[in-house]
Amino acid sequence: MSMQLAAAKDSVGETVEVITLRIGRHRLGVDIGRVTEISTRLRPFPAPVAIEHIAGVLNLRGEVVTVLKLDVLLGASRNNASHRRVADAGKTKYVLLRSGDDRAAVEVDEVEDVQEIFRSDVLPLPDNVGRRIAALCDGVLPQATGMLLMLDVARLFALEDGAKARK
Repeated sequence: MSMQLAAAKDSVGETVEVITLRIGRHRLGVDIGRVTEISTRLRPFPAPVAIEHIAGVLNLRGEVVTVLKLDVLLGASRNNASHRRVADAGKTKYVLLRSGDDRAAVEVDEVEDVQEIFRSDVLPLPDNVGRRIAALCDGVLPQATGMLLMLDVARLFALEDGAKARK
């Protein structure tokens, strides 16, 4: 469990606003403080020699921003034919994230909602969760609509930095 979540467990009643994203069959919660922008109008430029989890790059007001495929990073299954139709129809959503000075965008199928949650309700990941999910998420929040995986943006950026170093 991340130090942030562990520290939060000590303070009863502490809440955080979380945006819910859907990628394939996975629902992810992201601290809204890490989100800088959401857009359906952005179109990444292909990066032909990029590793498989890179969708391309964006020119965001003069800044080059890498677009990550969270479905690949999570090992999430997506119906590629329907995903292409959604992308071609301009319905793919890009969520821009920040961790410190680092920025990246992620492709998502849906941005569902923003909700305020109690940090103390976030549970450790179960032992049977896949290693890819465990590498990126630091907890799970049980909800009536299913489990909400809590994406650790710092881990996502660290993983991306490691991938760049290995390339």
